[in-house]
Order: sequence, then C-alpha cells, then structure tokens
Amino acid sequence: MWTPWLPESLTPFLDAWRLSLPVTAQAGRLGISAKIISLMEGFRFHFTALNGGLAAFLLWPAGKRWKDLNQFGNSVFLMTLFLVLLGVHLWAGLGNTTANNNNAFTFNPYLAFFDFLGILVFVSVSHTLDRPIRLVQQTVVTLFLFVECVGIGFGGFEVLGDGLAAIQLPRVRDFFTTWKFLPGHVMLWQIFANKFGFEYGALRLLFPTIAIALAGLLLILFSLGLWLLLRRKPSFALSFVVIVVTIFLIIGTMLSPTPVLGGGFRAFTCTGNVIEAFEKGGQYLAEVIPAHSLVYWDGGNAAAELLYVPDIQIFPQQFDGDWNYVEAGNSDKLARYGFWDQELARRWQEEAGVFLFQADKFPDWKAYVNNEAFNEAPRSTWALNCAPDTYLRVFIRKP
Repeated sequence: MWTPWLPESLTPFLDAWRLSLPVTAQAGRLGISAKIISLMEGFRFHFTALNGGLAAFLLWPAGKRWKDLNQFGNSVFLMTLFLVLLGVHLWAGLGNTTANNNNAFTFNPYLAFFDFLGILVFVSVSHTLDRPIRLVQQTVVTLFLFVECVGIGFGGFEVLGDGLAAIQLPRVRDFFTTWKFLPGHVMLWQIFANKFGFEYGALRLLFPTIAIALAGLLLILFSLGLWLLLRRKPSFALSFVVIVVTIFLIIGTMLSPTPVLGGGFRAFTCTGNVIEAFEKGGQYLAEVIPAHSLVYWDGGNAAAELLYVPDIQIFPQQFDGDWNYVEAGNSDKLARYGFWDQELARRWQEEAGVFLFQADKFPDWKAYVNNEAFNEAPRSTWALNCAPDTYLRVFIRKP
C-alpha cells in the first residue's frame, strides 16, 4: 500500500511490490503556488501540533541533558516517527505522487493521522528547555516562526483577503492641512488601487500576507521585551527562544477556532444531526436492498451507510471515489491494489444488481437506470452531507 507514495529513486528495493501508476492523474498537477498554499494550510490547521514538534526538533538537547535513559529513548522514537511520517505525507500531500492522483491539497487532511505526535514530542523535551540554548538554534527557530507567519498570511488569503480588503476607512484629502475628514468612507483596497495601481486580486493576497507577517513580528518583539524584563530576576533562566515558542503556541492555540488558522474552513460545517441522518439512511437501505445483493456504489463519502445493510456484496475499490481512480492498463492488477478504472467500472455495472448514488449524481446515471430494466425503490429523504440532493437513490435490477 505504501510503495506508490515513496519516491522511487530512494526506494528501488521496493520495486517488486510497486504498482506502475499512470502518467494521467484524475486531480491533475498544480503549480508551486498551489503547493505553498497547501503546505501553509497544513500549518494553519495543525498549528500547535506542527510547531510544537518542529520546535522540539530544532531545540533538541544534547545527550548529557537527558537524565533518564528511558525517557531519552522514548523521545527519540517519538521524534523519529513524527519526522518520518511528516516527510512521507508532505511528499505525497503536496502532489508529488500519482498514488493520490498528484493532488496537491491533501497535506492538511493527512496530518490528522499523526499530528498529535508533535505535541507529545514537545512535552517529552520540555524539561530540558531551561538550559542555555545556542544562539544559532534561537535564531533559526525565531526566523522559522516569522517565515511561517508570512506563509500563513499567504496561505489564508482566500479566507482573510476579502475581509481585509473591504475594511472601511474615512475619506481624506490634505488631512494634515485641513484636519478634516470628507463625507463617506472608502475601502482599503480602493486606496491602494487609486494610489499605486494595484489590482484587487493582488491586494486580496497581499493584505493578509503583510498583516500576519506584522503580527508575527510584533509577537517576536513582545517576546523579546518580556524576556529582557524577566531576565533581571536572578531565578529566571529561560532563553529568549523559549519565550517566543511559548507565546506562539499559546496565541496559536487560542486562534485555532478563528479564520486566521483553522476556523475559516467551513466546508464540512453542518447544523443538522449527521449521526441521526446516517442512522435513518442506513435503516432505509436495510429495508429496500434485498439480502445477498451485489451493490454498485456511487454515493460519495457516505459509504458508512452500508454498515447498516447485512449480507450484501460490494466493490470496495469504489469507496475512495476519484482518489483511487487511475488508468494503468491492467485492470485486474489495479483491483488487487485497491484501485479502479473505466474497465472495472464497466464490469461492475454489468454484474451489480443494486445501484446506489446520491441524488445530485442522478444526471450521470439517468440514461443507464431510467429504463425498464430497473425499478427504483421509494426515495429516501435523509440528506447525507447537510446539503440538498444528497439523499441516496436506489435502483434495483429486475430479475
């Protein structure tokens, strides 16, 4: 399963288990800007865990600082696991492998599999942070956090850009001469467009990049001032970088529910009762699908519905949808590896007795099932994705 995700040039010893994947990819290849946005989306949505783990790595103490050999071994294991998983998922999640159809926007969801390791690693080395830390380490960590702030602003422009561009400001003309405001207001982007000739699209990207970069710089300066104040106390022994990292982690954790970090992602926000909808939908399927049926699935990400239906046969390759759809020329081998192609889809359509798809996909299926060869079961009314036309439609082939 893992061989398609690993760089072939680095793992030639796995070629015997590697499926030769195609050049054509379903999701397509994207440019460097898309990869940067995807990378920073990962840092935005997993701010505390990623920064905790990477800060622990950059501030890793020398061996003599570890008093407990078992704790040292545990920390080395956690750090190694964190870095290896981060590297592999970074490589794949930014679209560098056809194993995920070269999709450059999967880094963020992949992090959810293991990001908690970053928190564990930071905790495991936290007892060593009261030591003197080399200047080069302090400099690298501080620069890393500032550059990350620049990237977070750039990566979050779709969420933050319009709001910042639309900030209302008083209209002025020769203000420092007249000391009077003009009637009405003007948007921030209009000022820059009029003065400097910037297009709205460029300002929509530029404003959040500058704003978050300035916020990061202010946090660094605040940390510096706080450190200079605290270091006057004889009992205070923490380095400047420890203050910086602590403040960044606290502020980042507090901002996690906001649009600056993860709170701006609303694609899966749902005001309905998702569990109840799935239960009702599953009960409906159990009532209308005959036992021992061979089911063709095109129901999107609601495959959990089928857990409620006993004694059916399925084509498991379908459950990841387009993400494991490839055209590699060897359908049987694809099926064994968990992929599918048009040839397999055609075979399965001929074999299946029951077809399931969400209502919004009916136009794709109308010509195939809307004839005398099929009966449609009474329609469900339970939406599966908090959106209209996502209830399941069931068509049963006549004997």
